[in-house]
This record gives sequence, C-alpha cells and structure tokens, in this order.
Amino acid sequence: MYTSPVAFSRIFRLFSIFLLPMIAAWSLMTACPAPNATPDGSTETTPDGSTETTPDGSTQETMSEATPEGSGAIRSLVTKEGTYRVVYVPAPDPIPLNENFAINFTVTYADGREMALPADLELKADATMPAHKHGMLQKPTIQKETTGKYKVDGMKFHMPGQWVMKVDLTSGAKTETVDFEINLSN
Repeated sequence: MYTSPVAFSRIFRLFSIFLLPMIAAWSLMTACPAPNATPDGSTETTPDGSTETTPDGSTQETMSEATPEGSGAIRSLVTKEGTYRVVYVPAPDPIPLNENFAINFTVTYADGREMALPADLELKADATMPAHKHGMLQKPTIQKETTGKYKVDGMKFHMPGQWVMKVDLTSGAKTETVDFEINLSN
C-alpha cells in the first residue's frame, strides 16, 4: 500500500499533536506516585483543585499537558542533560496576561528512580520573549519548599506572544537546563 507524503505528513502531525502529549502524561503519572493520596483512600484536593480517584480508591493528581487555553504548552519536560524531570503548575491557571502569578515546580529523576534528590539542588527560573529579544520586567523570587519542590513568585508576562521559561537546576558544580515554551494570548 502506497502512502503519499501528504498523507504521511498528516498522520505524523496527528500523532505528534495528540498521542505524544498523552504518552508523556501517562509516563509522568506512572513514574511519579500520587502525592496527595490519603491513608484511608479518600480524595484529597490539590491546591489547583485537580484530583482523580482511581479504581483502587487512591487519588492521583491530574496534570494536563496543555494549558487550558489550548496553546499546547508542555508542562513536563526532562532536562537537556537527561537527569531530571521538571513539572510546573502555574497559579492562577491559565497564566494571566500582565499580572503577577506564581509557579509551583516539582523535580524528580527522569528515569523514575525513587532515591532522594541532592540536598543542595537549587532551582532558578526566568522567562524571555525570543522574538522580541527581551525578558520579564521584574525578577521573580524563588522559595525552596522541600527537596524537589519549589515555588516561584512574581512571574509576570507583560505581553502576549511566545515566551520561553528557562529553568536551571544546579547541584554542586553541575547545572542542567530545561526550556518550556509558553504561548500567551490576549
């Protein structure tokens, strides 16, 4: 059976738009234990209100791979060097235009191993608009809540368009990076 290049292109586009984010979400959910499961199996609500009760009675945090406004922004990526997986959840969600917002980051090992992250692991986050060659107008503050959990306050995307949020993770002399593309509309 012959498949034309146009048909193949359409099939590949459907795969990359729909199936890849679903596969990424499934792998994230299976690699990370449910952070909000209660001992009695009841449902506990996360700060953004997203929980799901599984058939065995435990809860699992649900995390959309795309932002509510449908920009397709991936919220879970592995660092370029391959050691860590970084997941972010903005508050409020969706990210507002020209208003302060916070971002909660969770860092785990990319391969799913359960061992503790380095105690000295620090996170830095900033955002730029590559097309305009500028960054944010204010510097965010970063608070380490526990190892692997960070809160960044004072983020503000003052213009609509394509933003790149760069996250650096440093332990000792080694720094790893991940870049999240965020398309902010009016």
